[in-house]
Amino acid sequence: DYTEAPDSVMDGVSDLASSMAQFGAEDVLAGSLGLIQAKDTKFVRSLLADLAKGPSSANFALEASSFKASSATGFEQYYGIKFHQGPIPAKWSQKSDNVTGLKSPPALRYVPDELSLLNETAGVHPELLKVQPEQKENTSNDAALDLWWQGQSAFMLPKAQIRLKLTPPKGPASEDAAEEAMRRLHAGVVKQSLEEATEDLQNCGMNFNLEAAGQSYHLSLDGYSQHLGTLLLQTMDSLLDTGFKSAAFSRAHRSLLDDLSDTSRRAP
Repeated sequence: DYTEAPDSVMDGVSDLASSMAQFGAEDVLAGSLGLIQAKDTKFVRSLLADLAKGPSSANFALEASSFKASSATGFEQYYGIKFHQGPIPAKWSQKSDNVTGLKSPPALRYVPDELSLLNETAGVHPELLKVQPEQKENTSNDAALDLWWQGQSAFMLPKAQIRLKLTPPKGPASEDAAEEAMRRLHAGVVKQSLEEATEDLQNCGMNFNLEAAGQSYHLSLDGYSQHLGTLLLQTMDSLLDTGFKSAAFSRAHRSLLDDLSDTSRRAP
């Protein structure tokens, strides 16, 4: 079984310790991945068919102010509440043409279909590639960036990992605490703005993370290589865009204030 290495070693150790408490020795590494290991294909297909039946095979809880205790069929001893348990009413699962605002989601646009593998590799260690500057007025022979390339890793998969460190030009107050807070706020607003915009990409096996670290921005992207460039363009466009919505700014601002006010997070 394959799983990508976590960016944080401590997260990997924590997940491994949690799996040791939940699964047997033979399932410690793969137990949390939810793999179906069964030779009975008919049984597996029957499980998938049940998922496609819709509301008739679903279980859900509904809290309603109109609920009457006299209709309760059970009592939850820990929370001290009465509840009614029964089959889903048939009329709830009936489709109606008068219902507005409800529709089936569109087909996923970024499901990978090019799964060919690249055999090129830089070897054990990444290789530094020479990048020529695009601007003619640049008198230097090199562009203002360092590009490292690894190529094929230990696992042959049609996936890629991109790690970017972006450092803006230094200003007179670039090392000021207020400037660092603004960079963290900027990164938070970008992530809030991209949460909905990149939903289709994330549903198709791609993800990103953006953090402000010191005087730089750290951007990481992982997923299937076919559409990873689309995710990179969306992320960079949002990072350079100044037209943020007020709702995204408010959420990022509140999150930053909570983080800065909680001094216990950085206690030794």
